[in-house]
Amino acid sequence: MPTSDEESDHARQRLNLDAKTHMLKVQVPTEDSSLIAWIIPAPVAMGLLPVGYGTHTCPAYDPDKDRIIMLKDSWWVSLPHILPEGETYKQLKAANIVNVTTCIACHDVSSIPQQLLQSIKHSSTYLAYPHETLTPHSHYHLVLDVVSKALTNFPRSHQLVEVVQDTLLAHKDAYEKQAYYTETSLSWSLQRVLDNQPAWGPDNSCQPT
Repeated sequence: MPTSDEESDHARQRLNLDAKTHMLKVQVPTEDSSLIAWIIPAPVAMGLLPVGYGTHTCPAYDPDKDRIIMLKDSWWVSLPHILPEGETYKQLKAANIVNVTTCIACHDVSSIPQQLLQSIKHSSTYLAYPHETLTPHSHYHLVLDVVSKALTNFPRSHQLVEVVQDTLLAHKDAYEKQAYYTETSLSWSLQRVLDNQPAWGPDNSCQPT
């Protein structure tokens, strides 16, 4: 949805963006079903094929609290034994797992049917090749309270090692507190509760994180 000129100007200043950057407003429901609006730079189409999770993240501006947060736009694996990533963050926080950021808001994007994977409806038709079961995905928004820096540039290798160490400590803590079983990964998107089924795909292959 569009933003006012005043909102756009202030958001560009807080996000250190060029004055010509087009800004948009995104609304994500909170736990009490109220909507929180965030201002982001308009996405730029890259012309890539719609494969994989199509995950994109970007800093966003919270006009209500005048702060910078992170918005993650992705397609999560919509299966009964897999929690949406926001719910995973909330459970990890509730278990006091170390080095876990706070989920501010999260929700499926459900305004139109196309926010759910549509090709799965036609995977068994005679025109489809090969006739294999497709994994259902749903368009999803996740908002976190921390914006990280890219790991592509760092003055000392010690900083990269620290990030990996903090990640491993979080996974170790989650396992020891019986919160989650996890493969070594920088993402919590496909982790599972120890009492739940494993995060396997319909063909029994492990889904990537």
